[in-house]
Amino acid sequence: MTVKETSPGTFQLQNAHLTATIANGVLTSLFDRRANRETLSGPANQFVIFDDKPVYWQAWDVEVYHLETRQELPNSKTTIHEDKGYRASVITETRISEKSLIKTVISLSAVLDDEQPSMVECTADVEWHETMKFLKVEFPVNVSNMEASYETQYGIIKRPTHYNTS
Repeated sequence: MTVKETSPGTFQLQNAHLTATIANGVLTSLFDRRANRETLSGPANQFVIFDDKPVYWQAWDVEVYHLETRQELPNSKTTIHEDKGYRASVITETRISEKSLIKTVISLSAVLDDEQPSMVECTADVEWHETMKFLKVEFPVNVSNMEASYETQYGIIKRPTHYNTS
């Protein structure tokens, strides 16, 4: 289990199964060492903010044109948070505005045997004082499927993974 700063603002977390590269607080690479392949198709753990200006109900009536207001939030300083033999992590602070911020911890744990699954854990503490905005975190993966399933407090929602339905 290792963590190191490979260049200013770029960190690498590695265990027996995965190598995670974090640049400016965003996962830029998640390499599966056993399958010998990249698992991400773009920057992951990327926070974006959208305007919430609905036709009828705020926070419920999201129109497709909200995608035109997408803004990636710039990350500020990233530092090593944990460097232990069994776990390594980095912490990043992202300022949304003068009033709101996000503290994100990206962690990777050691693997005890080859059968144990390995994963990168991303946790975020959000101090939110915005109005007419909503926040999203993106994890684009290198997986092809017609639909994705999302778990919510009310059940599971299935949605298409693309906009072209012809």
